[in-house]
Amino acid sequence: MKTAFTICLLLIGGIAWGQGVEPLVNTVIAEPCKDDEYLLQLFCLGQVPANHNQETVNILINHGYVVGYSEERRNPVWAVYKASGLSGTPLGIERDPFFSRDLRTEAKVHGQTFGGGMDRGHMVPNAAIVGQYGALAQMETFLMSNMCPQAKNLNQGPWMRLEKFITHLAEERKHLYVFCGPIFGSSPEIIKNGAERKIQIPDKFYMILIDTDKEFTLNFNSNNLPQVEMLGYIFPQSANRNDDFKDRDKFGASVDEIEEATNLNFFPGAEKIGGNRWKKLEETKVMLHWEIE
Repeated sequence: MKTAFTICLLLIGGIAWGQGVEPLVNTVIAEPCKDDEYLLQLFCLGQVPANHNQETVNILINHGYVVGYSEERRNPVWAVYKASGLSGTPLGIERDPFFSRDLRTEAKVHGQTFGGGMDRGHMVPNAAIVGQYGALAQMETFLMSNMCPQAKNLNQGPWMRLEKFITHLAEERKHLYVFCGPIFGSSPEIIKNGAERKIQIPDKFYMILIDTDKEFTLNFNSNNLPQVEMLGYIFPQSANRNDDFKDRDKFGASVDEIEEATNLNFFPGAEKIGGNRWKKLEETKVMLHWEIE
């Protein structure tokens, strides 16, 4: 049985939207992206995750998704995209074969393989983006600011199958949003292949699916509040290639658990406005996996 709640989110200018939203600390919009700030409310449900970590998160705005990037970790710490209205056919566009430096970052991590059994793991998958936004947006998913060192069995196993599931789910869900990223231990290992890159290796990865029947806008009133459902996952790097991503005992997680593991607050505005209804939504680990109708 799916758990649904209604919630209203108000959008107010800047990157700290919502009435009484906690101020964003150690989070800035990267200088080359400031002209595109207006896109944040389209991808991030009207807000960006609040960062409770010490390192600065730089927001990188692309044509089909948004990333919160840590120069210290040389990784994205969160990424968000909207996956809705997909036809399942990626416009006949081939997968881009090139992994590229993101020149908007200081690290400018180059696209060589990580080595040591680690894939260049997409946080935002190219297939979900090309089907909505086209070739340029797809090319941006191959920027290294969208990549984490991810174990091959995870990347090519349950993580990949979850990405494919999302693509098909988006064919029937009206407004589906995805937040994803890495979870780091207290003393992360460093990529040894090209050690000058100082890329930290995550311990785990998270994903949060948010399904709403309406886009969050300024026009809500008591008669048209949206319904929201959430589904969370945590995958360890040690996951087996044949693991079922739908196994809620093994990979299921509540948003609260993911926030505790990442020290991020994914929905600061909704928490303030939604009160106990939103609190219940974040603390609930949904055990029955969504299915494609």
